[in-house]
Amino acid sequence: MKTINFEGLTCYTIKVSLYRSELSEGMKCLILESGADPDYYAQHHFPPNKTSEIRYLSLPIKNNISCFQDVVIRAVVKIRKKMGHGLDVFPGQIVYENKTMQCIHIQLKEEKRLDIIFEELRRRDIVFFSDKRVKPYDSILYIKRHTRFLKLQDGVFQDADDDGRFFFEIPHHINFEKFLKGMKQIKADCDYHLFDSFLAHYFIKDTVKDFIGIYSKHCDHNRFAELKENIKRIF
Repeated sequence: MKTINFEGLTCYTIKVSLYRSELSEGMKCLILESGADPDYYAQHHFPPNKTSEIRYLSLPIKNNISCFQDVVIRAVVKIRKKMGHGLDVFPGQIVYENKTMQCIHIQLKEEKRLDIIFEELRRRDIVFFSDKRVKPYDSILYIKRHTRFLKLQDGVFQDADDDGRFFFEIPHHINFEKFLKGMKQIKADCDYHLFDSFLAHYFIKDTVKDFIGIYSKHCDHNRFAELKENIKRIF
């Protein structure tokens, strides 16, 4: 049985390439989509062993919603009563075309569920952008999602609900540009290729825990101690 070390709403920051989804036409609003396959496949020509059935969607919000996070979480609770569990909808923000705006992130397995999701979100006065043609754009996503942390070793944790997501604790917050530059150096210096990376932080009472996260189905867990030391050296 898995023993949860701690859990709660966790903030993720990640860089992705977004493009207009063809689902935009049917839903009559702008839906942005990012690739399901991890970025290291494209960078290092490592072939995926299967095609993901999950679609990663981002819905930028046109109007400013007070207590946006709470509004979305309440909507998700209502949607789950209709659709059951396994629904991954998260509040957050997005930097798109140099503008920061509120955004809803969805990991979608069944397209037919979109109608129910949009219906409930629109009932809460959330207004989406009209559908339009947009160019692909390298964006920064900020996502808040409930995460359960399993401790693997000192300072290293695993997501209890996704065995490919890991967290390496760092002693202080770092800005995102420094993070991107540092992780590029770690991959180049130490031949670490088979993972994507992200920043994360978690609030515990009067304390903030900061993490560098990695996501991979192919990384060697035996090298985690080495990776931890390199993270400490660079950051």
